[in-house]
Amino acid sequence: MTQKSHVRPGESHGYAIAVFAMRLLSTLCLVLISLPALPQSRVDVFVAYERAFALKAQETNTKTAFLSYMADSAIVFVNGKPTLAKPFWTQAPESPAKLIWGPAFADASRSGDMGYTTGPWYVEVDGKRVANGHYNTVWSTQRPDNRLRFLIDAGVQHPAPSDERIPENVTYTTIRSLGSSDQFADLLRLDRQFADEIIVQGVAKAYAVHLSGEARLYRPNQLPYGSATAIKQLFETESSMRFRPVGGQLALSGDLGFVYGTYQSAQGPVRDGSYLRIWKHEIGNGWRLVLEVFNDAAPKP
Repeated sequence: MTQKSHVRPGESHGYAIAVFAMRLLSTLCLVLISLPALPQSRVDVFVAYERAFALKAQETNTKTAFLSYMADSAIVFVNGKPTLAKPFWTQAPESPAKLIWGPAFADASRSGDMGYTTGPWYVEVDGKRVANGHYNTVWSTQRPDNRLRFLIDAGVQHPAPSDERIPENVTYTTIRSLGSSDQFADLLRLDRQFADEIIVQGVAKAYAVHLSGEARLYRPNQLPYGSATAIKQLFETESSMRFRPVGGQLALSGDLGFVYGTYQSAQGPVRDGSYLRIWKHEIGNGWRLVLEVFNDAAPKP
């Protein structure tokens, strides 16, 4: 996460932990047996892995958790630059700070080999919360054991939200996807076309053509944009960027994929960083942008 249940009234903390542990164990057992065929069950697999990932960070530390759940080719954004996760986290010092997070929304490809989750995170030092934000993790099955590992992890830090709790329940997509014969090269071409349209047509017009009805946009130091009204307000003030895709991947079913790369301001003060876009091939709409994250580099002195 950019740096990424609860006890019900009347319940004891120990009882809540026991209930959560039993539910997590039950879900993980299903994961180990097979990949379920039903759409919601496919998504549940990714939710279970994300929760196990977060639990690992609590039981050990953030460094151990990331090294345990990343693919060898996994990417994280470090100071606005796409960076191989394994070398970065291997060299990172262990920290006493606790990174706590959990999924709030999740979706998966029809083939079940790719999915993503997004949700809030916060950091605690000596029991005191010192930072808040949102994370976005893209997961994929890895050969030869077909275990899930994350391919990219990107997020933002932002002010404390009105509800600071990690959600107990996860929202699933309401928009069904449609498989396609597209290859990653086709998705990359779409991302480049979108980047060109932003420069030629302007931010608002370009996004209006490509944005999904359930899009989520994440910007540094700003709470997530999820509603149509909030997104419209964002585009009224956001300036154009020049984007350069670097990599990504497409699900086997051709209905879900991601592209990541770098950006720089097209005009005005220099602003640069890295971006992540998740695209979904929706029934009746074709390819639509369902999630986008900007991760700014620190201003140059």
